[in-house]
Amino acid sequence: MRVRPPIPTASFSYVSPMGSIQAPQAPAIATNSRMIKCAPGPWGDIEYHFMYLEASEHMVSSIKIPTTTPRWSFPGATVQQLAAFFDSARVPEAWSQIWLSPPCLIQQDGVLHILPPIEHLEGLMPEQRAFIYLELSKSDLNEFHRDPVTIVSGSMEDFLCGTDIAPEHVRWMARMAYRRGGVLCFSDFQALMSRARSDAEAMRLFKACSRTRGIFARLKVTAQSDFKALAHYWSAGGRSKDITHMFQSLAENQPPGGLDLIHLLPPLARRLLNSYPSLDLAIHGRMPDCHWSSLNFFNSEPRGYFLNTGLAAKHVLENFDRVETPYQFGHVLFFLDEAAGNAYHSCVYLADDLVFTKNGGNTVKPWTIKLLSDVKQIYLTPVTPGRVQGFRWRTP
Repeated sequence: MRVRPPIPTASFSYVSPMGSIQAPQAPAIATNSRMIKCAPGPWGDIEYHFMYLEASEHMVSSIKIPTTTPRWSFPGATVQQLAAFFDSARVPEAWSQIWLSPPCLIQQDGVLHILPPIEHLEGLMPEQRAFIYLELSKSDLNEFHRDPVTIVSGSMEDFLCGTDIAPEHVRWMARMAYRRGGVLCFSDFQALMSRARSDAEAMRLFKACSRTRGIFARLKVTAQSDFKALAHYWSAGGRSKDITHMFQSLAENQPPGGLDLIHLLPPLARRLLNSYPSLDLAIHGRMPDCHWSSLNFFNSEPRGYFLNTGLAAKHVLENFDRVETPYQFGHVLFFLDEAAGNAYHSCVYLADDLVFTKNGGNTVKPWTIKLLSDVKQIYLTPVTPGRVQGFRWRTP
């Protein structure tokens, strides 16, 4: 099991035909305070609404702000291959010649780096940007293309609503966005930083890009609710705490609005939800990622060795059984690549279409509740074609 399966140089498709990439439209989902009802099920009567999280100024100040010079890195490529690749992307030949000549072209340690002029970046059509950035995303050298800002609502204006970002920046970012599968993405951090007129504005722009859409969900309990069935479901059959008496008390008092779903999560997940990882968590040499978060879901204290890919995989093989839908609370959903079956993402099923997840192993990716359908749009893409496999903690 790997967080991301390694991609050998030979798999880079610098001359793939542009017409082979399809970009389905993202579903229209309103992001506002309107409560949306989950489908009925053993989880009870749940409703939710979307919200946005954003990293704190203190956290952002501890992160290195990107440079103002855009850079594309192509490991193992030749100038001839890139010329053919840009031709497939329908880039004007005059632009391609500039990109593949000094000072825009730098060759170093078997990697061709291109420093495209910002005016050329701004002139790319969304389809061209998606085509080129899909290739760039295959290498960790292109961190902002590999892990772009993902906007599952499909609207940059919605994504930045409520921030103090100037309208002209919002319009510019919307023009620079592109689709990867069904998700709207933004990767041009360096070009964005070049638009800042001060250090403070650069910090505000970068901070806004840390925004993530999460979910606030609540469970409504009434005197007619089946307390035992609810307690059985939300305790994962005894894997988590006994909450029967809490449900009975809720039914008697019936608090307005219902019970925040955070109170039904195990202790560690409850502490992590809607928060960003602090830098002291890097004590083990790596920041918590999706697998660490999923496998520690029921633990009172996190087990640091789940950051080790081999030990995490061994733990799953020895302690989990495969399960199919319908999933239950606490089932771990692994996203497996089609080629070798390696897990490149995981999350924990909660109810209906809700999952507990951490999308990325860096400090600006919080722990959130998301729609499983949104997570699939982010992780089941042309770059990472795969499937979802459920796993359940094996009963002793």
